[in-house]
Amino acid sequence: MNVKSAEKKPVRNGILKQKKVSTLGQYSGYTSADYKGFTYHSEYLLMRDGIKLAADICLPKKIESDKKIPAILYLTRYVRSFETKFPFNLLAKTLFGQITKKEIEFFTSYGYAVVIIDVRGTGASYGTRHMEFSPEEVEDGREIVDWIISQPWSNRKVGSTGISYLGTTAEMLLVNQHPNVKACIPRSSIFDLYNDIAFPGGVRHGKFIEVWRDTTLSLDKNNLKYIGVVANAVIKNPKPVKADKKGDQYKTAHAQHQSNFDIFSGMYKITFRNDIHPDLGRSIDEFSVHHYKHKIEQSRTPIYRIGGWYDGALANSAIKGFMSTKNSVKLLIGPWDHGPAQHISPFVYSNKKTFSVWTEMLRFFDFHLKEIDNGIMDEPPISYYAMGKEQWRHVYDWMPHESKYKSFLCSSDHKLTEKAKDKTEGCLHYVIDRHFGTGGGARWNSLTVKYRYNRRIAYNDWTKRTKNLLQFTSEPLTRNMELTGHASAEIYLSSDARDVQLFVYISSVDRYGRVTHITEGQFRGLHRKESTEKPPVPYFAPYHTFHKEDAMEWIPNKVEKLHFELIPTSHLIRKGERIRISIAGADADHFDAIDDVTCNPSSLQIFCTNEFPSQVHLPLMVV
Repeated sequence: MNVKSAEKKPVRNGILKQKKVSTLGQYSGYTSADYKGFTYHSEYLLMRDGIKLAADICLPKKIESDKKIPAILYLTRYVRSFETKFPFNLLAKTLFGQITKKEIEFFTSYGYAVVIIDVRGTGASYGTRHMEFSPEEVEDGREIVDWIISQPWSNRKVGSTGISYLGTTAEMLLVNQHPNVKACIPRSSIFDLYNDIAFPGGVRHGKFIEVWRDTTLSLDKNNLKYIGVVANAVIKNPKPVKADKKGDQYKTAHAQHQSNFDIFSGMYKITFRNDIHPDLGRSIDEFSVHHYKHKIEQSRTPIYRIGGWYDGALANSAIKGFMSTKNSVKLLIGPWDHGPAQHISPFVYSNKKTFSVWTEMLRFFDFHLKEIDNGIMDEPPISYYAMGKEQWRHVYDWMPHESKYKSFLCSSDHKLTEKAKDKTEGCLHYVIDRHFGTGGGARWNSLTVKYRYNRRIAYNDWTKRTKNLLQFTSEPLTRNMELTGHASAEIYLSSDARDVQLFVYISSVDRYGRVTHITEGQFRGLHRKESTEKPPVPYFAPYHTFHKEDAMEWIPNKVEKLHFELIPTSHLIRKGERIRISIAGADADHFDAIDDVTCNPSSLQIFCTNEFPSQVHLPLMVV
């Protein structure tokens, strides 16, 4: 049964009923799309301060003249569409950007308008950017929605979505509390800009900052050599709007972009969450979604958060965003990277993603924008993928009640044990390998892989790569265990410098000695103070503010405790396999060393004593 036939059914309590209910990632209520193809139009929208924003409007082709349809809005920083060079323009004059033609075709085929906006200071839009996620950019969203609901085709209901920056702007739209924004689906979005992407554990994610800076500057300057050889050969420039026949308005807009501020250069001058950006006069928190969570809650717009286990540290954004905002009604975490683009489970050979995220989005939008009761809101609010079992689990709370924390103690004989009596006391000396890195297949390249490594996310070389790290390994498990939730590391250590950055990895080891990466986390010693304040987002370890006033001087050769979260996951550890904890002092492939060379130790002392019991806390369930 398609949408048109569903809309002819009687309404029950304001919600249309379908004969068939749908299930996660599937839509049994649909047998075919209603429309095929879409019409494309572009124009400028005038904002309150005279800035003109370029908009692409895609409508279902051959839609009935009296049909009123909802709109799906994308607010992009990465150019809505491009104009192609000769001879490629003979094949296609328009090349869509991050929102692909296939995604547009999917939603328009089911009776949605798709509206894509170049946010101010980007693409063909006018203006100069002074910061990312600026208050002016957020406020533009209100006027854009006003324009959408004034269109003759609009049913006055708008949903927002997007991936990465666009997923974040999709949620920032809710800050305006516009009553006509009825649904929001942030995908791979950033809830906490400091801890989830720029400074996980207080450690500067320098390679990501570098790639993000270079990408945005190349787009702003229309110099696409950095994006890739193919893009540079095919793309002429961001596509002017339809009425701008000679491209004069685009040239004016492009000239304004040359004054765009490089916010990322200032990131190298930031250490603390509340550091004031030297050129903006604001802290990083002031352009982070979690800073606006109360306004987002007050919008009462239902949010469906979608993320992946291997998407850098952004699984935290999805989970903690869900837990932090009352209007987050659905959460989906899959075995995916950024986007999602790939299926990453180490238990599956193919990296081809088979789950239809678009179909799941369609179910949510249909319920909230078309009032079709397709069963989606009758299901448990949280769905996560259990890797190893290769199945979806559906729960009402995070973490699952079946996950119980078990503590494993580090022993000076490199063993990992649950019982203190089995631990050998002592201290282990580890010489830091400054060149150690987690490689091109690491989760952190999920955010940059298209431009830097051009390969799948996979820890295929983990056995060899980690062999020289400091290791602690358990006895073989006597039954299958699943690590589902947020693990934490509690490590007692000293260093021979004025600070330290600690990296902890959890892996499983099979009977042949093959090591499989499970999860990881990192932390900078300067931020180790455990706060008694209420955290702004949920924490599964002691809360660290990362504020300047809470910094604690690190004294060389003094024993200190670092207790911090690791990235959440759901991963099977089979009977007979062993759990391994690996410790490093660097990840040179992704994270910067501390700027002050006197703060970078050459070695670590890891303590495994009754007084200083280094250990990890793992959320495990029997499966």
